[in-house]
Amino acid sequence: MSGFTKVYNRILEEVSSRKFNASQLSVLMIVWRMTYGFNREDHELAVNYFVQATGFSKRNIQDTVNSLIEGKVLKETQQASFNQTRKIAFNKNTDEWLFESRTTLPQVKDCSPHEEEFTSPDEQKFTSPGEESFTHKRKIKEISKEKDDQMDKPIPEALYEKTFGFPTAVLISDFKYWIEESQFQEPEAIICEVIKRATLEKPKFPAKYIQKSVQRLLELGLFTLEAVKNYNSKFDQKVKKKKSPQDISLERPSHWVEPEPLTKDEFCRMKELEEELPY
Repeated sequence: MSGFTKVYNRILEEVSSRKFNASQLSVLMIVWRMTYGFNREDHELAVNYFVQATGFSKRNIQDTVNSLIEGKVLKETQQASFNQTRKIAFNKNTDEWLFESRTTLPQVKDCSPHEEEFTSPDEQKFTSPGEESFTHKRKIKEISKEKDDQMDKPIPEALYEKTFGFPTAVLISDFKYWIEESQFQEPEAIICEVIKRATLEKPKFPAKYIQKSVQRLLELGLFTLEAVKNYNSKFDQKVKKKKSPQDISLERPSHWVEPEPLTKDEFCRMKELEEELPY
């Protein structure tokens, strides 16, 4: 029988009891649809597909998928690369999930059954105006902080344009891939760090320099900004240890003896020899 997705009741009950937000629930349903809906354990699922299917922003989807993987609700069965999309599977072992449950165990009450009878529903649900005001202010602060974080977020295209001019279509495509599909946990910040290095090095072809540098970081498994900065720092230290040509002493040794100047005959003979040479 076709036209439905088979999900065990136990899984549905467990998901409904955990503290998942709206985007996480949407992603889970898409994963179920594209795996259990076709009787398969995993499937290639790109960020753009989730965006089209759910309507959430790319940044939101990337954060959501990563949070579900880190929370051990989803599993990455195939890593993303330049020639393949990341494969994702649902983890049916709910004991491994790191998301908290919304349900709580019944609490022991201090009041007697007789006192319980005289506790009105209004008293149980009462919230003072002061508490409501505090909650409202806290929500405003959280929204304001989220907006500030988005404004402070590094933008690779803008940083590249500031130093090297407008990036090529190929480089913009690479930026998009690294941000959406790579394993970088802070993709924008890492790409901007590479662009800053290119600014110092001043390569003849900055786009190629950045592409090779980012690919090298992926090959080395440096997926966090901290790991990239540590790698760059160690690299710089190694370069400093190598003696540069400027460090070589140009002073003559103490035993140096100044040669006598050529005589006029010797100089003329040397010129004759130079004219006879075939080069």
